Order: sequence, then structure tokens, then C-alpha cells
Amino acid sequence: PIDFGKVFVGSDSPYSEIRHINLANINFWSGSSVQNPAFTVDLTEYDKLKTLNIANSCVTSMKLPSKSSLTELSITNSNITQINLENQPFLDSIDFTGCNKLGEVIINNCSKIETLELKGLADLKSVVITGCPNLKSVICTGNKNLINFRVEGDCSKLQTIDLSNNTNSGLSIYLVGALNINSLNVSGTTTSQTIEMPLITKMSTLNLSNSSIMAIQFGNNEVPTYTGGEYILDLSNIKIT
Repeated sequence: PIDFGKVFVGSDSPYSEIRHINLANINFWSGSSVQNPAFTVDLTEYDKLKTLNIANSCVTSMKLPSKSSLTELSITNSNITQINLENQPFLDSIDFTGCNKLGEVIINNCSKIETLELKGLADLKSVVITGCPNLKSVICTGNKNLINFRVEGDCSKLQTIDLSNNTNSGLSIYLVGALNINSLNVSGTTTSQTIEMPLITKMSTLNLSNSSIMAIQFGNNEVPTYTGGEYILDLSNIKIT
């Protein structure tokens, strides 16, 4: 892996004073013999960093400081394979467009983010959202390899989740952290695994059309079954308003 600090910053530069980093459109020399080279941007010491741009670049992974002042992050059309955003209180949005090599997204304790969109990302396998109290909407659609989608912790303002047309038959959906979910769309999904939901009594929209969903568990309530053990899709306690 390329040492970002040595190549682009230099050993004598004070990391803590760097506010802006722009690596947009940086790519490896076309004559390089290295196949699928890794380019990790390690910014764990850059605790005053405000903007980072790796759009249209060959950056494959990045490490951000655990407590930072980051306000802008541009990753569109990059080679990034994994995003771990943790304790980023000033970052209010992120655009995943064109991140076709992205396999894992972790969003943890990012209090300013209100919406997330992950659409048609062929390599996306896992999305975990934890403790984002101002998150209101997640659109995660058309990701054919998505196998894990989780909402945990305090995501109490999250009301709209669209998981339509995620066609991996093993997709696990855990939404317990979305305590006030009001709209859920899982149309066109092929998973038959039980969806885990918070204990709610009403929703405005629940779209299960053209899906293979067989059961939904609300809170710790047991999922009812037929005599033969097959799950029953029981929505009797939910009022659609």
C-alpha cells in the first residue's frame, strides 16, 4: 500500500495543521505492472481536517480521525471499497454515486447526517447505521449483492427506509434502531429471512409487493407459525394510516 503521508505530505509537515486535502482525479500511472494496487489514505492524525476530496480517484480505502472537524467528504466515482464514518459530528451528507467497488458502509454516531442514498452499487454487501439521531431517510435500492442491512442505536428520527430491488436471497434486514419508522419499502426483494423491526403499532406505508418476505418480527414478540412450523406474516397489530 502507498504511504499517503510520505508521498503527498512529507515527514516534516505538521499533520494537525492540515485542513483541506484534494486527491480528486489522481490515478496510477497507466504503465504500472501492479494489478489492482491498494491506495490507503491514513488521516488518523489529521484532527483539524475539514474537507477531503477523493472523487474520480484510485483511492481504495481511508482512515479518518476518531474525532474530527470534517465538514465535506467527496468520494463519487472513486475506487473506495469501504467507508467507516465514526464520530463525524459536522458531516451532513455524503454522495455515493459511482462508487461501484464499495463493499461496506459503516455510519456510526454522525449526528448531522439526515439522508443516505446508496443506489445500484454492484459490490455493496453490508450497510450498518448506528446512533445517527437526525437521520430521517435511507434509500438503499438495486444493490444486487447486499446481504446485510442494519439500523441500530438511536436513530429515532428515521422514518423512511427504501430497500426495494435488493435481490440477494440471503439479505438480512435489522431495523430495530429505527424506533419511529413510518414507511418501509421492500418490494422486489428476494430474501425470505425475517425482518426485525422495533415494536411499533402504526405505519403510513408498508410495501411488500413482488417480494419473498415471509415474516416480520416486531420487538421481542415471537413470530407466529403454522402447525408445521412455517412462519406467518402477521401484521394484525399494525395500523396503516
